[in-house]
This record gives sequence, C-alpha cells and structure tokens, in this order.
Amino acid sequence: MNNEHHTTPAGIAPATPTDLFPLRVLIIDDSPADAELIVRELKSSFLPTFRRVDTPEALHEALAISNWDIIISDYVMPRFSGLAALDLLKSLQLDIPVVVVSGKMGEEVAVETMRAGASDYVVKDHLSRLVPIIRRELKEASARREQQSIENALLLAETKFRSLVEQSLSGIFIIQENHFSYINPRFAQIFGYTQDEILSLDSILDIVAPESRPFIAANLEKRLHGEPPQEPYTIEGIRKDNSTIFIEVQGTKAEFTGRPAIIGTLLDVTLRKQTEEDLRKLSHAVEQSPVSIVITKQDGLIEYVNPKFCQLTGYTAAEATELNLHNLKSQLMPEEEYRQMWETITAGKEWHGEIRNRKKDGELFWERVSISAIKNEHGAITNFVEVKEDITEQRRSKESERRNWKLSETMATASLRFLETGNINDMAQVLVEQCVSLTNSALGFLYDLLPSGDARVLAVSASLPHGREGCNVYRTMIGHLARDGFYLAKRGECPLFRRALTGDTLLVNSSEEFALLFNQEEFSCTQVSSFLGTPLRVGTSIVGMIGLANKPDGFTEQERREIEAFAQTAALALYSARAELEHKQAMDQLRQAQKMEAIGQLAGGIAHDFNNLLTVINGYSSLLLHEIPRDSQFRNEIEFILHAGERAADLTQQLLAFSRRQILEPKVININHLVRNVEKMLKRLIRENIVLQTCLAEKIGAVKADPTQVEQIIINLLVNARDAVGDGGIITIETGDVYLDESFILENRGAIAGHYVMLAVHDNGVGMSQETKQKIFEPFFTTKSKGSGTGLGLSTVYGIVKQSNGYIQVTSSINAGSSFRVFLPCIDEENSDDGEQSTTLPKEGSGTILIVEDEEGVLLLALHTLRRQGYNVLHTSDPIIAEQLFAQHHEQIDLLLSDVVMPGKSGLQLGKNFREIRPDLKILFMSGYTDDTIMPHRVAGEPTAFILKPFTPDSLADKVREVLEMPSFHQPWEE
Repeated sequence: MNNEHHTTPAGIAPATPTDLFPLRVLIIDDSPADAELIVRELKSSFLPTFRRVDTPEALHEALAISNWDIIISDYVMPRFSGLAALDLLKSLQLDIPVVVVSGKMGEEVAVETMRAGASDYVVKDHLSRLVPIIRRELKEASARREQQSIENALLLAETKFRSLVEQSLSGIFIIQENHFSYINPRFAQIFGYTQDEILSLDSILDIVAPESRPFIAANLEKRLHGEPPQEPYTIEGIRKDNSTIFIEVQGTKAEFTGRPAIIGTLLDVTLRKQTEEDLRKLSHAVEQSPVSIVITKQDGLIEYVNPKFCQLTGYTAAEATELNLHNLKSQLMPEEEYRQMWETITAGKEWHGEIRNRKKDGELFWERVSISAIKNEHGAITNFVEVKEDITEQRRSKESERRNWKLSETMATASLRFLETGNINDMAQVLVEQCVSLTNSALGFLYDLLPSGDARVLAVSASLPHGREGCNVYRTMIGHLARDGFYLAKRGECPLFRRALTGDTLLVNSSEEFALLFNQEEFSCTQVSSFLGTPLRVGTSIVGMIGLANKPDGFTEQERREIEAFAQTAALALYSARAELEHKQAMDQLRQAQKMEAIGQLAGGIAHDFNNLLTVINGYSSLLLHEIPRDSQFRNEIEFILHAGERAADLTQQLLAFSRRQILEPKVININHLVRNVEKMLKRLIRENIVLQTCLAEKIGAVKADPTQVEQIIINLLVNARDAVGDGGIITIETGDVYLDESFILENRGAIAGHYVMLAVHDNGVGMSQETKQKIFEPFFTTKSKGSGTGLGLSTVYGIVKQSNGYIQVTSSINAGSSFRVFLPCIDEENSDDGEQSTTLPKEGSGTILIVEDEEGVLLLALHTLRRQGYNVLHTSDPIIAEQLFAQHHEQIDLLLSDVVMPGKSGLQLGKNFREIRPDLKILFMSGYTDDTIMPHRVAGEPTAFILKPFTPDSLADKVREVLEMPSFHQPWEE
C-alpha cells in the first residue's frame, strides 16, 4: 500500500510557513494508523510530504521516483522488515538517514538495527524523540553531503591535475637538492629513460651536455635564492642513447613536501631548432638562389620576389609587389597556353613549361617555369609559388643548333636540287627560302656579282604575313626571275648591293641606322626595319650576297655569325655548281659538236652522191628543155622532172644547212616574198585540221641572209607549232618592221638597238611552262615522246638567227599558246632575188677546157654543155690520164674544170701540179661536198673558183665564162 499525503493532524495548530521546513518522508510500515501518528508528530516541526510503503517492490519504486530526506521504518512487518529495508538501501548505496520505530525493542534489537545501518531507533511509545532525532540526522546528512562534495571536488581537481601533468606534452620536473623529486612521463620520454631511472640519477646534470652544465647550475642557484625567472632558455641535453637534443627550460622557486624546490617545465625543441635552421638555410638559399622565385596571391598579384628576379627583370622588390604576373607577359605566347596553365594550378596541380616574358625595359627572354599551389590546413589554395629559370641562352643555343642543323640540311637539299634540275636558280632558291624561314625574315634574296660589278639576283623569297603582297621589291624581282631567270641590278642602283663589294657583313636593326649609313636621296629605307647582308666569299673574292630583311625583332649577333658561316659554305657550293654547270655545258657543246660533225660528215657524203645524181638529172632536163619545141607534148613532163630535181637539190641544201657544212650565200631578200614562195610547201607539212594563215606587212624592209637558212627557220618553227596545236588549231605567220629600243636591250644583253624585220610564228596550242621555255633552245632538248623528235629543230633556228646577226624572242604560257619572234637587221639595198631564172642559153665561148670528173654522168653533161657553147673540150675520168693530156696540150689548155674529190689524186693536187707548169692556168673546181677543208684557201690570190653540184648547164656555162674572163696574175700555187 502506497500513499503520499500532505496533512495536518486535528487539534494541532500548524506552524507558520516561515517557521516550518519542508520534509520529504518515506514511511515503511504496514499500518496506516501508525504512519498517521508518525506524520502527526512530524507536523509539529516540519511541513512533511510522505509516502507509505510496505513491500520491497514499493520501496524500489518510491526510491526511483523521488529524493527523500529521511526514511522511517517499522522493525517487523508481515511481508517486510526494517533490516531488509536497510540491506536494500545499502545495496543501492543511498545515503538517506533511516530511523527504526518499533512497538517493542530490546537492547539487542537496537544494536542489531544500528549495525545494519540505522541512524537511530525510537519506541512508538516515545515518538516525541522522533523530531529531535530527525533534526540531528538531517544536519549530519547535510554535513556529510558537504564533506563528500569537498572530497569529490578535491579528488576531481587532483585527477585533473594529475591527468594534466601526466599527459602534458611538456616535461614537468621538481628539483630538490640537485636531484629530481618528481618528473612526469613526458620528461622521461624526452630523454629516453623511465621515470624511475631519472629519479635515481645522482645529479640532474647527468642528463645535461657538458657545455650547458655551468649555465644550468648558475640558474638553479639564482632560482633558489629567489631571483625571479627570466625568459625560457635553451640548453643541450644528453639522451640515454648519448644523442644530443635541444631543450627549452623554464623554472621557478616553490616548496614541495615542506622543503625548497624548483618546479619547472621543459620542451624538446630539437625539431624546432632543426626547422629553424632549415628555414634559415632555405631563406638563405632563396635569397641567393640562381633562379627566380615568386610568390603570388590567388589572383596573380605578386607578394614576394627574390633578388634573382629583380636582377633578371630589372624591377625592384617594391615595384614587383605592385605587379600582376600578367604584366610580365610578352604577348607572343598563344593564349591557349596561359589558359591551360591557369586551369592546372587552380586545380591544385603542378604546372611545368617554358614561357616567353618581358623585362622592365621591354627586352624579351625565355624562362623555364614550375608553378605549384600553397594550401592551408584545410586544403584550400592561398598562394602560388613560381620557380623560374632564365633559359634564354639555352634557347638561343638550342635554336642556334637547330638552325645550324637546318642550314646543313639545306646545303644538302640545295645540292640535290641542283643535281636533279641542273639549275643554279633552283639551288639558290632553296638556300634563300631556308634562311628566311629560320630567321623569321620578311624578305630574302641571293645574288652573284658579275665582272662589271652588277648584281644578278638568282632567287628571292618572302614570308607571310611580312612580305609578298606588301613588298614592291619582291614583286619586281619575282617578275624578272619568272621571265628572264634573274633580276639584274646595276652597280649604282642600290647601296645594299654595293656594300657586298667591301666584303663586310651589313647588320642594321632600324630605319634610323639606314639613314646614317646611306644617303636617303639615293635609297629609301622607310620600308626596311632591319637588314642582314652577308657576302658570299670564295677565297679572297666576293662573288655575291645573301640578303635578309625585316625580321620583326631584329637580327642578333648569333644569327649574323650563323649566316656568315653558312654563306661561306653556300658560296663554295654555288661556285662548284656553276663550275660543274659550265663544265657540263662545255661537255654538252663538245658532244653536240662531235655529233654535228658526225652528222655533217654523213650528210656531206650523202649530199655528194645526191648532188652528182641531181647534176645529171637536172642538167639533162635543162638541155632537153632547150632542145625540144615549146609546143612539144613532152615539155610538161620534162619540166616536172626538172622541178623535182630542183626540189631534191633544195632538200640536200637544207640537210647541209642543218649540218652547218653549206657554203653561205647571203642575199638581199624580202621576207614576204620568201614566205609566199614556201607557203604551199608549208601547208603540206601540217594536217588538214590545222589552219595556216599569214599576216604580212604591206611594206617591209630588206634583209641580207641566206634564203635557204631563212626557209629552214620558217619550216622548223612551223613544225614546232604544228606539234603544239595537236588535234587542231591555228598557226599564224606574221611579218613587220620593228624598232628594238633600250627596254629590249636590257632584257637581251648584247643586242643592238635599231630597225629590224620581224618574222613571227604564233600558235594557240598547249604553250610552255617557264622551266620549259628556258630550255627550248638547248641542243637535243625536247618535250616530245621518245622517237618523236630529235630536239635539234629550235637549236638550229637559234644558230641560224645568231649567224644572221639577229635575235629571237619567245613568249608562252600553259594553255595560252606560243609566239616565236625572229628579228633580222634591216638593210638599205633593194630586193634582188625575185626574178625568175633565165632559161636562154648564154652566148658562145672559145678556148680549150680540160674536164676531169670521175662521175661519168656529170662528165658527159659537162662535155656536152661546153661543146655546145663552142669550147674545145678535152675530158677524162682518170686523174692520171688528165696529167698525160695536160702534158701534151698544156700550152693550148685555158681552163681546168675538175672535181675536187676523186680516186687516186684529188683535183687540188692536179691544180697544184698544173700551176707549176702553167702559172696563168685558170682553174674551176666542182664538188658535191661543202666542207671547206677540201677547198683551196688561196688560188694565186684570185677568188676561189668553185661551182657546187648539182648545177645546170646554164649555171656551168656562166661560171666557166666568168672564170675565163678573170685576169691572170701569173702567181704560183699557194695553199
């Protein structure tokens, strides 16, 4: 039964609230009435709040839900007892006063209850003792609780202090009489001992380095005499393993166990000392570092720079801390590189690379940079540190090595190009292009010096965006190179060209420098911001120059040295190439001459036989035409035979002209008449799908040339045009009078200004490239397929034109046709080759003629022709018989008509022998050969008498009469 009541017994006046104290009472009693009596007694002095319980379970519950000031328990109950209650309270370790109330209680019971833990006992008949007992127990309980609180506080403080001392990171010690009275674990740990080992040491100085012992002893003495402690000091200690450590010590005077003592602390500062030393060394290293060290904020603002940075960039440390890293950028690096760098370092990663920066004075330099982030304890980036090494010289050295390697490679490439093309311009172009590329120049050129001092530019190159479109010099030079294969600068045109003659390299890096070097009136330097001119030297001779212009940041001394070294190699290579080319050309010319000699010998031999046969054919045809009536039905047939023979004779002459073995017979001719005479033959040389048209000037000057050779020019040019138009097109032959002025002379060195007759052949065929155009007059050069051409046509044309003191000009481009213009000098004489040959027989002659000819047909024709003219003729085909006839009739013989080449003895030998007998003998040689080695150089001072086979009866008769009418000088034969 559990009840909690707040009651006041009847008949008892309650005390005032200010006199009564609240009292929480737990009553253990199975009698409510007894409990009521107890409460009534308590109300006289307290304001009780109570609860009655009579079972262990109820007691447990009551103790759990409230704090009770006092417990009043009956001694004996049916289901519980006071002793059981005391055992339960003891097991719960509760400090609550218990007063036992019993109806009957002997001395033994009272002792038992007191031993069990009761505070006191009261007999129910004497409840008046209850209040005083309760007052006493409440007071004692309060005192016990206060004492316990104090003890608990002391215990807590001691625990905390001990924990603090025992777990302190500092060593704590108590020294008395030069011994350790106490040390904490950290102290022992610092020195590597156990606590007991240190406490058993003979002296505190046993763990102090010898050099620090006097200092320690003096300080202990000062502390013991009451001198106040100073700042902590550092000494060297000795660990158990004899290693040295640095310790920071601080102590003060105190009392311990009633005796004077020094209580202090110490710290192991070995790591700190080492760190400080490392920091000192690091600071020293940073300050004296050979590389730049920069610390920046997160936004790139500079916070610190070391002296090397200032030395390198020209900024003071104060100036640098006002800069952002962006202020050092050269603006020449791609922005993408800066973006990647920023993304890397802001992600907390390291970045390594090479950057081109700008110094305070604007000079550019290269740095190898490493950037890393500085993070705080939370991992957040607070700063960036840059370590930067100046690698400008390394870059220059590496760049120089790369350039030298490239230049060496260029020499090999240029030499290979020359071997492939045989063209020095191609070789020079490779050299110039590489120089422009390696130095980043806007323009470059290479020229060689002519004996006159003029400069002949062989190659020019311009880089984008610096050159080409914006460079007038480049456009001028490239135009001439494309057209002529070179650009000629007269010695006085440009001071840059004259400069090479001194053999000095010219290096200028500003227009102002040019103004100091050259007269601005003769040379405008406004377009030249920098120039490097390097002479090409072979031995002691200056043979040309490599010129480079307008490098954006100017040329360096290193580049000057590199190009100078390269120029010497290039000069030797060009010199060797030119010598090889000249040798090759000489060999080609020799081979051509040998080939032409062989062809000429073959052509001459063939022509001799042809001419003998044609002499017979054409001679007898002419005789027949003289003999038969004009109305004869056979006259046309005979005329056809004669015409065919004459054409054959013309073809033979062309063969001899090609082999250059013909006897030149220049005549005053009209080019228009010559074109008209061969026009029909020319139309037979082309195909039906090709249109041949002429555009002849109405009035044209006369020229003196061999008509056969001029015909050969026209034929060869027509055949060349025919092949160019292919499946169909138009060929035009044009003539006209022209005046070649100074501009033509400049483009055709050696030409003479004046009036010329132009003979031109135009076609609308495939045209030619510049490379092909430069080679077309070379012997045996052909663009035709194998077996389709000999390559001799245009070279023959060129030779004939030059032999006639003329010039030839070619204009052509791919798919735009070609034009060949031949210029022959005008003369004042009138045309003399237009009349038709007379077919009337010349007047009769007189005298004796000895004919010696081994070709029977020619002998009989000459015999018949001269006898018809009235001459007395002796004849033979054998030179031996001729000598016999001359011996018999030498006084009567007026003329020797002899073939030059005969078996046994030549006509020249006969003439020499006969002249020895008859110095006044007239001699006329005839031959189908044209080689002047078979002709006499001099025949008694008189003109060489010679008639070329094939001849007609009329031409023979005329020549014989011409020779007979010559005066005799009576001089001996001379060769």
